[in-house]
Amino acid sequence: MSQIDKEAWRAALKAARLSQNKAAKAVGMSTISLSRKVLGRREFTISEMVRLSLLLNIKDPLAIFAPELKELSGATPSSFNSSI
Repeated sequence: MSQIDKEAWRAALKAARLSQNKAAKAVGMSTISLSRKVLGRREFTISEMVRLSLLLNIKDPLAIFAPELKELSGATPSSFNSSI
């Protein structure tokens, strides 16, 4: 399972002046479900990532919800070949 960038997640919550529990309620998630997803025990759905990004005014959702993909966003096919 992918891990979110917890530091960036906490910063987004702080910037929005919301607790994780309030953010969960605002997007229709249970606090337990959001907690499990933040801890990497469950995957976020695309819908959840979009709703949370809009709520928290996250400009670059990949950086928080899929940092491993963010690293690949500038990759080219030739860069994949060099890592094999």
